[in-house]
Amino acid sequence: MLKLRNIMTTDVVSVTPLTTLRDAMELLARRHVSGAPVLQGDKVEGVVSASDLIGFAASQTGVPTDQEEAGDAEWRDWSDLPVADVCDAEDEPSAELLTELWDDA
Repeated sequence: MLKLRNIMTTDVVSVTPLTTLRDAMELLARRHVSGAPVLQGDKVEGVVSASDLIGFAASQTGVPTDQEEAGDAEWRDWSDLPVADVCDAEDEPSAELLTELWDDA
């Protein structure tokens, strides 16, 4: 019978309780994972997920929450985004790219 050990990831991404939210977001995005255990030494203190981070960020003031009406939205020329400033050529854009889009973040 197939066991979890046959399909599990062994290169586990982890964070500590002192990892900043921004660093955790960037780590999860860079490693293409949706969550990580929170370790204090060898002890698992908890788990943080991308949805935990997104939910927290969305609940904070300064994050844009009002959507423009579809007919009122202006065309945005995305070519002026600061992608070159926040990511390496071989990496995907970091979470910082999203915050650059929010002037009031």
